[in-house]
Amino acid sequence: MALAIGNKTPFIQSPLSPWTSLTKAHTHNAGADGFLFVSFIMSNSRTYSGCTYGGQAMTLIKTQNFGGLQQRWACYGLLNPPTGSNNIVVSFSGSQFNNVSLFAVSFTGSSGAGLFATNGASSTPNSKTLSVSAGSCIYALGISNNAFTGIDIDGSARTLEFQHNTNKQISGALSAVPLSAGTIDVVTKVTFNTVSNSRVEIKEAGT
Repeated sequence: MALAIGNKTPFIQSPLSPWTSLTKAHTHNAGADGFLFVSFIMSNSRTYSGCTYGGQAMTLIKTQNFGGLQQRWACYGLLNPPTGSNNIVVSFSGSQFNNVSLFAVSFTGSSGAGLFATNGASSTPNSKTLSVSAGSCIYALGISNNAFTGIDIDGSARTLEFQHNTNKQISGALSAVPLSAGTIDVVTKVTFNTVSNSRVEIKEAGT
């Protein structure tokens, strides 16, 4: 079954008081070989202590502290999650006082996350690569002090799925599907100065 992108949930939580977890509903699509991918960005004053979907523990794919940007990224995945509307719940190591960016996306026809890579802030446009299997998709993420002007993947200007403010500017995008096997260019772009560049491969089932 070919990889297909399903429902997406971008969300930013602004705390009204100190809080230790974020809860957001997301509807996962029906279909074979389901995979749920969730990405979070927040201040690096706290760490992530776990994430669930519909009460099922999600697997941590990658976490990264961007010290110069004072932000911490984490992404989680869950193979064959429950379909329909269920809550994503991410927990923190202590009380959080700052905005948290969430982006969730469902896939069908997926065998889960593949290769990933992340690089800190460099001059815009920040161009990096990721090697992928045939049929895959790439999720790309950037963090900057400045507004995003775009994210290009495999030579294609991609729609920005969200633009969030966590005291830094956060944006993400998905590649076209399917990608050909090989080394794929990923470029994050802001108005000026520097931007980070993180990439995660979402694999087609059977690859």
